[in-house]
Amino acid sequence: MLGVLGSEILFGKGIYMLYFDCKAEFLMGVRFYIVRANPFNLAQNVAITAIRIESVTNTNLTTQQFNQLVSLFQQLSTAATETTVRHALTSEQNRVLVAMTHDAIAGALIVAMTPCASGIRVHIEDVIVDDHYRRQGIATQLLQEGIQQGIKDFNARTIDLTSRPGRDAANRLYQKLGFKQRDTNVYRYEPKVMI
Repeated sequence: MLGVLGSEILFGKGIYMLYFDCKAEFLMGVRFYIVRANPFNLAQNVAITAIRIESVTNTNLTTQQFNQLVSLFQQLSTAATETTVRHALTSEQNRVLVAMTHDAIAGALIVAMTPCASGIRVHIEDVIVDDHYRRQGIATQLLQEGIQQGIKDFNARTIDLTSRPGRDAANRLYQKLGFKQRDTNVYRYEPKVMI
């Protein structure tokens, strides 16, 4: 049973109505739904489920969630496989964060730590939000939690991430969150596969 939790609220460029699940317990992951109200075309109203950010490992994902996570990372890179995702999940030097709806993984990222002689290096890698959930602030929530995990879990002095120049929206978001473009060169070596 859904109940109205008040009147219209502004969110971005639209007007939204806020609902909540009356059966959920307060402070125990109350589920709420935001319904976008388009006063000019009610057929365009879309329900958006609340997102919660969770740190996941190989042991706390169901098989269905693991498969969703693999598929999500494959939207980002064809190199993502069940094996590479499982390695990311089992590494003690990683924190894999996911944006969960009530029944799906909407986005993910990896906070990766490398201990170096010059100090601990933390990188945020593999930031991805499923096509169906984009432009809802999920990447912002994931990145904010990733920054906090890097600081809390790894005592990060700095946190780096890379992004292709053509990803305009992503680059604007990173700058909005306080990331500054570095004046450095990034190099990649690709070893030849020996048979």
